[in-house]
Amino acid sequence: MNNQTGINVLSAALFDISHKYVTHQDPSVAINVKDLHKLLMKGCYKLDTNSEYIIPESAVSRGIVTLRGTIIIYVEISPKQIKEYPINQSATIKDLKDIICDGEGISPSLQRLLFFNQELKDNKSLEYYNIKERDTVQLILKIIVGIFIPEELLDEPYHYDFINNISDERNQFYRGGMKYLRPCGWQRYALKVKGEYPDDIWLKGKYRRADQYSSAEGEWAVSYHGTSYHNGLSIAEEGFKLSKGKRFKYGYGIYTTPDIKVASKFADIIQYNGKIYKIVMQVRVNPKHLQIVCKAETGVGEFWISSNEDDVRPYGYCIREIGRKIVPLKLTPTFETPPPVTPLPETINILFWLLLFAVIMIYYCTKE
Repeated sequence: MNNQTGINVLSAALFDISHKYVTHQDPSVAINVKDLHKLLMKGCYKLDTNSEYIIPESAVSRGIVTLRGTIIIYVEISPKQIKEYPINQSATIKDLKDIICDGEGISPSLQRLLFFNQELKDNKSLEYYNIKERDTVQLILKIIVGIFIPEELLDEPYHYDFINNISDERNQFYRGGMKYLRPCGWQRYALKVKGEYPDDIWLKGKYRRADQYSSAEGEWAVSYHGTSYHNGLSIAEEGFKLSKGKRFKYGYGIYTTPDIKVASKFADIIQYNGKIYKIVMQVRVNPKHLQIVCKAETGVGEFWISSNEDDVRPYGYCIREIGRKIVPLKLTPTFETPPPVTPLPETINILFWLLLFAVIMIYYCTKE
């Protein structure tokens, strides 16, 4: 699979998952690695809140949400969907858009917020617009063709074809001190993540690894998560149900799995160019802040739970073709054909005309 196929399948996943986003050629709405991951990992979150919204650590550290001065406001996502969000009254409209982005996966650049039919400006505060406890803000999506996924988002030298003749049955790899189950049977596209974070140690370690099987000091472990969310089949929901059923004690957190076969169960099915694919994100997780739940406890597979979104970072995505789109055959309708009309034998035709001639002659003779 070439770069364009990888980008198009990724675009189709965004289209299917994130409010029908599709690719288009407007660089002004180009998506970056972090935004891409936020959109595609919604199904991994299950945080300890009283509602379904997510309060990211960055929102707390920036003072968007604090214990003192926090109010609850309603956001009308659609005429049939209203959600409540906690936020400080002194926070800006841009802060509110960021919280909505974390909860709904809608980029702030695509949001328009209205309060009593007045559009709210990003640099103004909620207090400026006199938005108080339990007030309702209306969300309207900006109408654009979609999000542009630039080819520069990919790090082509690190792409890897794990489809053909790749097996780890006799080999064992380690990353971040944990077993690395490579995505055998999948095409891996690398994302350009160098320089996106304060350092690159999480990705490649402090020093060069001794060989391809070993860990490098300081690097993070490799894990996966499927992109499924809107259909209710998400790894976080599955884990949370298990915890409520007392099958294991962990419930809240950000869920991933070290086994791509498990992640595949929670991946969306994407149709593109007559073929059917699954797409799974490949991520690094901080092994220092990791809770591990074994397959014996879950009955599904090994789950890794991170307490903080900053401990989960994408660095690639994997695509696998699972079939071809079945196009129904257009059958030509059949009709019953009437039996053919058998022509009269030639002798009968002659007799018919002779009889008719005789009748006419008799008529004229009797008339005279």
